[in-house]
Amino acid sequence: MVSRDTPGPLARNECELLINVDLNDVPFAKKRRGFRKMNSTPLAGPVQGIFEHRPKDGTRHFMVLAGGTLYRWDKATDTFVTVGSGLAGTPNVRACFVPFGDLLIILNGVNEPRKYDPSTGTLEILGGNPPPASFGAVYYNHLFLSGVAGFPARIWYSETNDPEDGYESKNYFADLIVSDSSAVTAFLPLDQELIVGKRRSITAIRGMDPRDFSQPQNRAAYTNEYGIVHYKAILDVAGVPWFLSDSGVYSLRGPFDLREESWAIHDHIEHLDPTRIQRSFAVHLQQRGQAIFWVPRYNGTHMDLGLVAHPGQGRGERAAWSLWEGPELTAAAVGWDVIEGEVLYLGDANGFVYRESLAYMDDTTPVRAVYRSGPIDIGLPNHLKVLREVGVEAEVAKVTQITVTAITDRDRAVDTRTVTLPAPSYDDEGQDPDDPLSGRQIRRSAVYVAQRGIQHQIKLEHTDGDEFRLSGVELRSYAYGTSRGRKV
Repeated sequence: MVSRDTPGPLARNECELLINVDLNDVPFAKKRRGFRKMNSTPLAGPVQGIFEHRPKDGTRHFMVLAGGTLYRWDKATDTFVTVGSGLAGTPNVRACFVPFGDLLIILNGVNEPRKYDPSTGTLEILGGNPPPASFGAVYYNHLFLSGVAGFPARIWYSETNDPEDGYESKNYFADLIVSDSSAVTAFLPLDQELIVGKRRSITAIRGMDPRDFSQPQNRAAYTNEYGIVHYKAILDVAGVPWFLSDSGVYSLRGPFDLREESWAIHDHIEHLDPTRIQRSFAVHLQQRGQAIFWVPRYNGTHMDLGLVAHPGQGRGERAAWSLWEGPELTAAAVGWDVIEGEVLYLGDANGFVYRESLAYMDDTTPVRAVYRSGPIDIGLPNHLKVLREVGVEAEVAKVTQITVTAITDRDRAVDTRTVTLPAPSYDDEGQDPDDPLSGRQIRRSAVYVAQRGIQHQIKLEHTDGDEFRLSGVELRSYAYGTSRGRKV
């Protein structure tokens, strides 16, 4: 997808709009799967955070903080059970989960840090009198904390191997002012460094002993032009930090070595709500090669747009992009299933938690997939054109319908048709048993009359709750008043 004010000519594999489409199944654009609710009744309040904690014994604890109450998913009963409560539960209070050994540290910027002990299943106050931090990270067996009201540029850290010692009691803190005094917004431990994001700069800290972290010589500026909007909006993508700034998504490849990854979707970046962008969050789906950044559009309440990056698949080895639309979200996390592998979990403001399903429905709403081409110059210079045929090459599992819209230059004429793709007929020879769409190649044409213009665009919408995989779109146009055609 290339959506810019002046994108220039688009390549044959580029378009202006892709909604709810995955690009990993090259050479197809495949509709994304849907999400089902895990809980039939809402939790205590808005979902503030989701995390799958895996202690050393190999068990998995799927944890959710919602409305100030901590829940754990009980597989035996398929329900959320209450672990503890008493935390701030307002919608704007977010939860940061930090695993430290077997313990799970829970931070929210309002209450004292808590710890969840999976061996006892209890929620308790974290010892050592740490500050009420909004977020944290573990670096060389130290718990780093920041995001404390009244101390925007300060970081705190624990004693080695002990998250319940250090901080103010041992003067284990420092004000991080390298090139600006903006607030610390994010941590990312990476290799031998701790990447520290601020709203207007990025710094790296190095060291192993608590005395190292306050020394200026152990800090290095990585950029003093771009910062990170939120601690949930920075990811480790194959050893490279990817982050959301106020001006787009960037990858950080070294000191002052930034690469803008979101150049192709500036039309969407420029229309985000700057007053709520600091509540954005992201996940990295390593197996699928995707990084998804959920961001706020204007006039919304929560994160209502997902920017789906496919690293290295776009122009100049930058990211290729599509959009994710579905429920308005407040949290997301990646977990693991022994059968399904990587699983994406979502949370909303109504207290519901979702997980991916094999269906193409978001709860009871069919997933809506959209493709819109860029302007297509048919050729035949100095002639008006009549668009006669639109060929859609797609793969479906059963009878399904798509909506095909033909648009001339400057949107001066629009014609919309509903096209039915019939059930496939094929033999089993050569079919991949793990791919229900393999071998189901279908081509149908919709005919349009008197759509005159210099250029044409095509928009496809698939709103059934079924699979859909698009492999090509073909246009046939004629010079106006003649029968001479041209196909692209």
